[in-house]
This record gives sequence, structure tokens and C-alpha cells, in this order.
Amino acid sequence: MSGGRRAAVGIGAVAVVVAAAVAFLLWPRGTTEISEKDAVEDFREKKSTDTTATEGKGTGTPAPGVYTYSAEGQERVKLGPLPAQDRPLPSTVTAVVTDTGPGCFQWTVNLFAEHTEDTTWCTNPSLRMEEHAKHQTIGAISPTATMTCDPNQLPTAGGTPTELPCTLKLSGGPMSVTATFTGTATAKAGEEIDVGGTTVQTTPIEIRYPVSGDINGTWVETTWWSRDHLPIRVTRALELAGTASFTENTTLQLTSLEPTS
Repeated sequence: MSGGRRAAVGIGAVAVVVAAAVAFLLWPRGTTEISEKDAVEDFREKKSTDTTATEGKGTGTPAPGVYTYSAEGQERVKLGPLPAQDRPLPSTVTAVVTDTGPGCFQWTVNLFAEHTEDTTWCTNPSLRMEEHAKHQTIGAISPTATMTCDPNQLPTAGGTPTELPCTLKLSGGPMSVTATFTGTATAKAGEEIDVGGTTVQTTPIEIRYPVSGDINGTWVETTWWSRDHLPIRVTRALELAGTASFTENTTLQLTSLEPTS
């Protein structure tokens, strides 16, 4: 075998080994449920390290602690050349509420360990979303998608759509992704929902995003808010495709008004 042929074979062998190693590192894995115990530990850690938090319940905000939701649905995620992964939700998920200052709170939803979401909400003078961040793990990659809106005020009544222009940026993955959400938010007619034997008056707010940019598609999400701005029910239908692809159809239903802390 000539020197050139041996070199070519050697390079090819190295390429196969590297490709196999990359595939092993990046290949999607399964999911891990976050238990209520884990969520309570997370809440206590956040509470002990957050110097901006105030004691007790803020004005127009839910009581801090861990809330439990019954869950239905699944998601499909795909980044670049990686294979898609279908990930069903567990039957129960937790959400952690922490006080972040007067009239503001962070709502952390633990769909599972590989997909959590942090949203900072403020309620003065009315409900507004300060920032929304999705933290996902796909194989050995842990991208974070951060969304901000300007203006970020949500309607509380009226039924007339309010413009909600938003920008989403994905970082920490194999590529950077930027997309714009030229959406609308609409407050629907109030609904009564039973939560653990207690009737709760809610205001459903529907958000619709047509998405364009590095990814395209639609995102429709409705949250049923209590008077204290606790999410009682959440439904989401999301389908985004492009350099990164995400599909999600989920329903969360609060099972108790009393948080664990």
C-alpha cells in the first residue's frame, strides 16, 4: 500500500472515530421527572440566595412555593443534524413561584429535568411579562431560548387583541437562532375552574405568535389566570421549524391552591 493510500485510510479511520464520538455526545437521551421534593429543594435554595425577594406574598401575586399540575402532552425537539426526539410529559409536573420584588414573581415550570422554563411576571399596573427563558437539554447540548417583548403588557379584559411583538434568541446550541414573534394577546371571557374542590374565577389570556426568522411556524398559548395571577390552567400548541425545530402540545391543570414550601 502506498504512503498516500495509507494516509488516506488513516484519516478516514480518524474521521469515523470522531464522528462516532460526536454522535455519542450529541445523540438525544430520555427525560427525567422532577419530583415535588426536588422542586421544594430548588425553591428553598432560590429563597435563601435571592436578596431581592421580600417576605410573604406580594400584592396581586401568588403565594411563593411549589405548585403541582396534572399534565398531558408531549414535545418533539431537533437541533441541526441531530435526530429528533419525542418526549412525553409525566402525569404530574411542578411549578415554583418565587417573589422577585414588589408586584413581581418568577414562575419556573419543570416539565422535566431536560426542559424547564423561567418566566418573570410583574402585576403593576397590570400583568406584563418581563422575560421568558426555556432551558432544554438535547443529548450533551443545553441550549437556552430567551424571549423578550416590547411592549410587554398583557390585556386583562375587553376581548380586543393587543399587539405583542417579541424576539427569541437561542444560545448554547450548535448554532445561534434568532426569530421574531409578531403576536397578539387577547383576554377572553372569564371562566370558573374547579381546583381541588374550590371554584376559582379565572381570566383566560390567549397569545398567538406567527414566527419568522431562522425558524418559522406558530405558537398558540392560553393561560387561565386567577385574581392573584396564579396560572390555573395552561394549554400550548407550538410548531416551529428551521435550523432548530420544536413541536409541543401540552396541557397543565393546577391540582391545589396551596403551595408546598
